[in-house]
Amino acid sequence: MRDTPLDTLSVEDLCRAVRQEIFVAEVLPFAVALLEQDVLTGYKYDGELIATLAGLNEKYWRKKSLVTCAIKHILSSCNDFPNDAELLRDVSILQERLGKVG
Repeated sequence: MRDTPLDTLSVEDLCRAVRQEIFVAEVLPFAVALLEQDVLTGYKYDGELIATLAGLNEKYWRKKSLVTCAIKHILSSCNDFPNDAELLRDVSILQERLGKVG
């Protein structure tokens, strides 16, 4: 991943980097860009990026206040999440985490 330009990372790559806490501060803006295009973006399943971000340690959200605000806005702007219990739980967890830091 070190030799890969960040703007060429796929959603799979971004999810992996966030889950493994590799270059998180650098990849979060790209995660925002993907969510702006499709809030349900994912490689393995719809909403995978949201689920991955929901599991991210709060320390990263504190460091990236603009990213935190952007994701809060994206989530609050989306009123038509599918009625999927796991997805709705992940959205709720992410919103709660973002609310604590921002």
